[in-house]
Amino acid sequence: MGFIVFPTQLVNLVYTSVRMSAPIPLPDPLKRREILYGPGTAPETLREHGDRYAAAGRMHDAFDFYERIRDEKGIRKAVRWASEIGDAMVLHRAEKVLPGSVSEEDWRRLADSASAKGMWAAALRAAEAVHDEPLARKAAAEILASGQPELVERYAEPASEAKEEEKPAES
Repeated sequence: MGFIVFPTQLVNLVYTSVRMSAPIPLPDPLKRREILYGPGTAPETLREHGDRYAAAGRMHDAFDFYERIRDEKGIRKAVRWASEIGDAMVLHRAEKVLPGSVSEEDWRRLADSASAKGMWAAALRAAEAVHDEPLARKAAAEILASGQPELVERYAEPASEAKEEEKPAES
């Protein structure tokens, strides 16, 4: 006779096992700096630490390690994560480190995720990357409405000629 597992039981089981598992040991900040920027650190050590930071949910830190050795697999992992949560900075960094590592689909996924979460600056960057003018204009309008015009100057509506005529002539 088999057991019947309901979805909520499965979620509780997974949550309990994750919660009860030991935290992933990470080096203190000074040791992290020594490992990351030390002249004799082996690529395998950097990759291992990148994986440890990724497993701990600290993807920006993980990316630092992957970037140092140009680890394509690790960078792709970071790109997938960033595109799902709406983090445009990681995608830009990945593109600089490994040109071509960020696909149009990654940018579109990021644009969708960021706009759904109201992360309009990230949505704007992603929309510009894939040349999605309607989304770029929508994101720019949201940013302007939030009072940050410096982020979207190129999308601001041009001043009407009537306003220009109202200016007093300079002597």
